[in-house]
Amino acid sequence: MNVDPRFLRQVIVPHVGEDGQRALTNARACVRGTAFSNEVEARYLEAAGVGLIESDVDEEGSGELPSGLELAHPITRAFASASHAAVKFIASTLKEARRST
Repeated sequence: MNVDPRFLRQVIVPHVGEDGQRALTNARACVRGTAFSNEVEARYLEAAGVGLIESDVDEEGSGELPSGLELAHPITRAFASASHAAVKFIASTLKEARRST
């Protein structure tokens, strides 16, 4: 596999590997939330190597936080919600890649 040099470290991680990185590269994600949370989530997904990231801005901010996580500041809440959503997407993509190999 011809791997983008930015993702070489991820390829050597056992739970990612070449198949997982290929799945991330071929994945499409749509991020939905406020402009700020969209940018945070898109940056996480881009850093993981997700191939196509679409954005749908919802100015009312419908992002949900993981249960038990309470943060007072709106920016902190948006960041936590966006990063949690990105991690869930990456984990589910890698899980599906492991199932199909």
